[in-house]
Amino acid sequence: MNHPQIGILFDVFHANIEEKCIPAAIRAAGSYLKHLHVCENDRGIPGTGHLNWSALLKALQEIRYDDWVVIESFNFYDAHLSGAACVWRDLAPSPEAIAYEGLPFLKETANRMGYSRLE
Repeated sequence: MNHPQIGILFDVFHANIEEKCIPAAIRAAGSYLKHLHVCENDRGIPGTGHLNWSALLKALQEIRYDDWVVIESFNFYDAHLSGAACVWRDLAPSPEAIAYEGLPFLKETANRMGYSRLE
């Protein structure tokens, strides 16, 4: 089916677990990629773990991704959500810190690469 409103939601946390190469998975999704959830390998603040953000952003740039990039945030205080997401500790001082600290990192990394999507 080739409908413009049907596509792939790519979750970087799960890709870190399930994919051999995140950039290759992004390239394989290509134009079907419609929405992107980002967080660090441990669901924390982007840039504080071991994910290769430059390679990930380069793959997005190569497929000319120009849709949503959403920082996904969890906390330990919401027992229902933390249990469902298997979050057993605080990932940052607050759930908001994941976005407030992660967004400048993502923008700076993208700008260094000349990828203007995250401006």
